[in-house]
Amino acid sequence: MAGRVAYINQDPRASSYGKYLVLEHMSFAPTLYTLYAHLDSFSPKLVVGKKVEVAEVLGDMGNSSSFAIPQNRAHLHFELGLRLSDRFQNWYNRKTFTSPNKHGNFNGFNLVGLDPLLFFKSYQSGNLKSPADYIGNLQEVVRVLVKSDVKPSILKINPSLSSKHPEDSETLSWVCSFGPHGIPLNFEPTNERGSQNVEVIYFNDSYKSGPCRKLVVRKNNQLLPSEQLQAYLEILFTE
Repeated sequence: MAGRVAYINQDPRASSYGKYLVLEHMSFAPTLYTLYAHLDSFSPKLVVGKKVEVAEVLGDMGNSSSFAIPQNRAHLHFELGLRLSDRFQNWYNRKTFTSPNKHGNFNGFNLVGLDPLLFFKSYQSGNLKSPADYIGNLQEVVRVLVKSDVKPSILKINPSLSSKHPEDSETLSWVCSFGPHGIPLNFEPTNERGSQNVEVIYFNDSYKSGPCRKLVVRKNNQLLPSEQLQAYLEILFTE
């Protein structure tokens, strides 16, 4: 997909992604981001803000990382998804991380991916009219009620993820829907008074998360947001 260069990290020691590049694809709603990591080098033409066309060379695959990747395991780490917030640094400052955030809003914590193989298979089948159609047809995995009058930052990036405007009525909370792997699907303001700061109001029991992207946990016969989902919600609602 055509887009523009949003971020380049030249220092392989600054991230477990090593040397990595993020492209922003603004011709779609919601705006998509693609990430290319563990690169050996970048095309010398690439600078932040440069437009990139389909099939343009971005760089050479490698094994760069803040940890050792053997040369014989060189590979491209590829992600496709959404960016959660323009206020990521505010969330980062509130945590107890021992190293500074060197990547601004393009830190990996702030990017949530969808399954690129399923995305491309849908495209190849001819059933995909646009990325928005694909995201709109993803199964809802979890829906939560968040007690907050703060407008999620992602709606400033992607207003298409909500059909309502919080200015239309008093906002006391938000109903937030997430798809596979935690990809944000929809955010609607409500005047409901939640009994908890975050309440799981729907979960698809048939969803198989695997070990990396568990979205809910069951405790004392109650469904609660997983640590991963809790982090996403914190990033979304941090002012």
